[in-house]
Amino acid sequence: MIWLAYILTEGDHRKVTVETYIKGMHHTLSRLTAQVIEPLDFSDDRLGHLLHHLSQPKYWHQIERDLNARSIEVYALSQDVIRCDATTVSGDHEVTAGGLLQFGHSKDDPTRPQIKVMMGSLDPLGMPLATDVLAGERADDGLYIPVIDRIRRGLKQSGLLFVGDCKMSALDTRAYIVGHQHMYLSPLPLTGATAEAMEAWITAGVAHSEAGTLARIFRTNDRGHEVLAAEGYEVERSCGVPGAQRHGRNGCWCCDRPCMPNNRLRGWKHVWAMRRKNWLP
Repeated sequence: MIWLAYILTEGDHRKVTVETYIKGMHHTLSRLTAQVIEPLDFSDDRLGHLLHHLSQPKYWHQIERDLNARSIEVYALSQDVIRCDATTVSGDHEVTAGGLLQFGHSKDDPTRPQIKVMMGSLDPLGMPLATDVLAGERADDGLYIPVIDRIRRGLKQSGLLFVGDCKMSALDTRAYIVGHQHMYLSPLPLTGATAEAMEAWITAGVAHSEAGTLARIFRTNDRGHEVLAAEGYEVERSCGVPGAQRHGRNGCWCCDRPCMPNNRLRGWKHVWAMRRKNWLP
């Protein structure tokens, strides 16, 4: 609690500065906590050992669940939509075998080692529900299921909507979500069968547009006004994972954003994989 109070009041997450902070108030802290508080209790080394201990999955995952349950109950937070995404943090550090900092695919600077952070959070609030810090060479595709699994076990309800980027649309990930009675929404990558079918989907979308038969999606903006967010239509295709017990229909929402025209294609470049609740087999 003392370390968390320091982080919140000082806006500083570094370990090395906590001992100096404690020196100025260790008598006050001793009276408040009814314990003998000494600055050396918060040395850089001791805090590092504490972090290493708490970072073990058997401890950290339980801390996540307890914090989430408390926050959602106290603040009555909506938990219907979960956004999952990964990011990288790079720096000028030494790369060691088996360490977190590794060279990997980077949108920023591929010449610097990086760590990867995978997070699932409440949308649109952005409150983290599950976080994994991983070695920087890891691919995103295999990082979704562990985070989704912890979130669904912690929230203990069906019908959650998991939203992510195209890397979340891997068939194994989508099959896992559906297999546990949840839903997903993610853009499909332009690879494989999706890339082959894209031209036909765009042509059909343009035909729907000319006929005035596109479904219109509205959203409420920050001023409370309903505005047009997208126009599109649905196609269905069957998907299944070998050996899985469940097979179901997956919808592809071919989306035209009027505010983002794309010359000849007239904005038809967003194809989303989704599974609606009433499609569950």
